[in-house]
Amino acid sequence: MNSFVNGKTGEMNPQNNTVEGDSFQKEKGDAIYISYPWTVMEEIDSLCGVLEVAGLHYKRDIKDCSYRQNIQSFEEEIGKGAKVLAFINDDYMKSINCMYELACVFQRGNVENRLYPIVNITGARGIDIQKKLYDFLE
Repeated sequence: MNSFVNGKTGEMNPQNNTVEGDSFQKEKGDAIYISYPWTVMEEIDSLCGVLEVAGLHYKRDIKDCSYRQNIQSFEEEIGKGAKVLAFINDDYMKSINCMYELACVFQRGNVENRLYPIVNITGARGIDIQKKLYDFLE
């Protein structure tokens, strides 16, 4: 899976904390979609600030899905996006809306070149998180 740092995608260089590889295109209409649970609004606000400073166009529900617009249509638009940043945590995994967005991304295919997960799951190692998710999904 690719890494995303400073508007670039590719392999992480641990020596200088940079990513070596291709850059996100800055062409008009080539938006970076952001999929996240609302419990991390502050972190996403910060991320969006970084994207704006870098001059990267992004789409986010509270900015690009108006009050009367169908949220499902916007979630399907996320699924068709060329670049999707997904902030995955426990709340994301338990959200029907987030799971629908992720399913739309996978349905379109080419996931390894389109999906850039930011994973923050407490206790994500071992059987414990799997059991918690299994119990929740039952």
